[in-house]
Amino acid sequence: MKSIHKITKENFGSMFNIKDILSDSVYYPASGIDAKDIELLSENFCSFIHADYSIPKNIVKTAMSNHFVNIGYDLIGIKNISKTELIPKGLQTQYSPINDIEKERLSNISISDKFYGNNLKFFALWSVYELNPQNTNITKGKAKRFSLLHIGGEACSIFDATYIKNKINPSSVVIINPGGGYGDNWTKFENPDFRFYQNIKFNAENNKAKMPSFILTNKTISINKDAFWPDYFFERSLYVHYHLYKKKDNMSKNNINKKQNKNLCSIKLLNFEGPVLSATKFKKFYIIQDQWKNIVDILTDAEMKLFFDGEKTISDSRGKLWNYKKEHTDAKPSIEEMKRFLSI
Repeated sequence: MKSIHKITKENFGSMFNIKDILSDSVYYPASGIDAKDIELLSENFCSFIHADYSIPKNIVKTAMSNHFVNIGYDLIGIKNISKTELIPKGLQTQYSPINDIEKERLSNISISDKFYGNNLKFFALWSVYELNPQNTNITKGKAKRFSLLHIGGEACSIFDATYIKNKINPSSVVIINPGGGYGDNWTKFENPDFRFYQNIKFNAENNKAKMPSFILTNKTISINKDAFWPDYFFERSLYVHYHLYKKKDNMSKNNINKKQNKNLCSIKLLNFEGPVLSATKFKKFYIIQDQWKNIVDILTDAEMKLFFDGEKTISDSRGKLWNYKKEHTDAKPSIEEMKRFLSI
């Protein structure tokens, strides 16, 4: 979201731009009024989009108005967003067929009433927040600013009418307690054969929208296994119950074409008569390669800082662990070189 730092209390009412909000966003279907995604991901993302067809507007608005103020944020503004402003071409679209299990779920009247909007009138609320250091003792790891768009409606249709219509996929998807089983969700977000994943895949294949880089979930999955969606692998746990998965394609050398990405920049992190670890900056991430040109890790800005501080080690493709802080100074780039690399 490029305009986040241009928003003030005075111009807030005129700054809503759906394409800007969708860009590099985090999408949380069946969110309720949970804000775990903002707590865990706001260090790297500033635009969060929630969708839920179960929680009424008054409860959502109260939560949006009060929750973040209590943890050190000032509310810059909150406003109603009309359906025309949000999705001028309409809400319901049908890119992916409904499967037999989804049809069976929709035969439940309480679920079908939510799906068709009989219980909850469509609404959208948008708010922007700014961290106030005077109101909190903890600022480390918190976003200085973030945007939250909550849409009261069915999450897959919302995705169709916003992300697909604008040919954008979210950078991260959050699947936490999605309401399957005995819950009120008509579909299964975590199942790649069901509508949500198929819509994301449709957007990637037909509109050239990139697949999400991350999945944040509280599903218990072995760290030795892939996530529930294909081509995602375990990255790390965030606290005990939340896990982050990364798209495998992000580690593919075929996706890092220097001729097509002129802004790519590389640096030799550790060099002993030849680089043993090097880093290539690719958008918001750092692709780490070892001396055999194998990609061994992908780091965010925060993770790169941990590596430089010696709090994170990197294992090369032969299993050797490298601790940057413990290596000889002569093997490292100069401070000036590193500053230039990180600032690009």
